[in-house]
Amino acid sequence: MRGLDARHVTEQGREAAGIAAPQDRHQRAAAAGERPDGLVRDPYAATLAGQRGMDMERSAELSRWMSFGIGLRSRFIDDFLASELRDRSIDCVLSLGAGLDARPWRLDLPDSLRWIEVDFAPILNYKHDALKGVSPRCRLERMTADLNETEERR
Repeated sequence: MRGLDARHVTEQGREAAGIAAPQDRHQRAAAAGERPDGLVRDPYAATLAGQRGMDMERSAELSRWMSFGIGLRSRFIDDFLASELRDRSIDCVLSLGAGLDARPWRLDLPDSLRWIEVDFAPILNYKHDALKGVSPRCRLERMTADLNETEERR
């Protein structure tokens, strides 16, 4: 991939971990009863964020608001996806820039659903290694690409 270098992967990985960590904070609060109205249940967020992501989340000045925003966004997407899968004849989801999204593992999805995730190879490899031993709840396919590159988007 022409646009992929160590600096870029590090930035992308940092962003992905920075999203997974606040989601884990919201998840832990909901599980501990601190947030019975918890927006998201993601048992894989802490694993995917790793220590680095959790350290980033703890040090963020606005982490409470960031956590809420990420939780709200995640809940909206989860509910929208569930509604569309229930009400329409959808047989494929294409997740561009999938990052550390664990929806194929954590949501109640039809076995027949084809879920295609696209992102940088190092990020997808990291996610799949971290979730080794956990089966996705649908037919999961991976495609690696640098979506910044026109040729790789074709």
